[in-house]
Amino acid sequence: MTATYLKYIDSPWKWFFFYFALGLGTFCYLFLVLFGRISSFSSFDNLLKDPKTIRLFEAGIFTNGAFIDFQGEQWMALRKIDKDRSYIYLGNYSNEIVSNLKRLFLRSEHAEDPRLIVYKGQLVCVYNDLKMGQRRMHLAFLKKEGNSYQVEKIQSLTKEEVQKNTEKNWVPFVHDDKLFFLYETNPWTVLEHHEDGHCTIFTKKELLIPGETPKLSGGSPAINCNGEYVGFFHIRSGITRSYISWNRYVYFVGAYAFDSKPPFLLKRMTIKPLSYKGAYHLIKNPKKILYPVGVLDKGEELFVSMGVNDDRTEVVRVSKEALFCSMVDL
Repeated sequence: MTATYLKYIDSPWKWFFFYFALGLGTFCYLFLVLFGRISSFSSFDNLLKDPKTIRLFEAGIFTNGAFIDFQGEQWMALRKIDKDRSYIYLGNYSNEIVSNLKRLFLRSEHAEDPRLIVYKGQLVCVYNDLKMGQRRMHLAFLKKEGNSYQVEKIQSLTKEEVQKNTEKNWVPFVHDDKLFFLYETNPWTVLEHHEDGHCTIFTKKELLIPGETPKLSGGSPAINCNGEYVGFFHIRSGITRSYISWNRYVYFVGAYAFDSKPPFLLKRMTIKPLSYKGAYHLIKNPKKILYPVGVLDKGEELFVSMGVNDDRTEVVRVSKEALFCSMVDL
């Protein structure tokens, strides 16, 4: 069929316009792919300030560093990527430097995406791992040994109703010494954790999520802030899916606030993606991934740690006042 149409290109000018149109189409296609069609979003709220890259004294690729304040110290858990294997490490965090980095022995080479919480006075790492070929959520209860932490107990989590093949990004939060997880945003589903690791549905409510990409995924733990739980989520947009392997998705960041009392219903959220200047730079961040995993309350500001580009961790600051003013009531 192509040859049939080409026979009508019977002059140099027609061949010129043919190649011009072909070249222009190719340029536009590559532009949309390589830049992730970021312009398809109306705008960003550049509320994330002063991005700083976490420095380590350990060789290898470390990313998705989640931090926490606990007993007068700051700790950060990071994912180490080693080819097709993945491990979780824990170290002391101070001034964008992680030191005394030690591997958490989780009896696995496929542990991913740690979050740190304090539950019943104990430091706990929430992560996902492979179990019989499927991704499942786990808790690692940690105990202090010398100047670092070791794994005391591992608990595999199950949930009421059928589990997906891949379970990840459950958002942990603690209320009255009970552990809960925000499982998904639509329907708004909160799970209650029980001592045996089984999680039952505590709240499930259909919601109309506004915004240009209403499918939200978990991110940082939710912390109690100004009388409500506040957390940062990510949006995995598939607008570039399958074009180029290293740019299949674009990860955007947002924030929400929900009630600090049961049934923990969503109150408000950001509509525009949160960003900082240069966050989606083609060279510095070709995968276009911003993945929030940790949050610290620092008075008038929140500090947020994010995995970037699957190869590093950055910490940014955001003004509470500016963040809350950018949220839309639901």
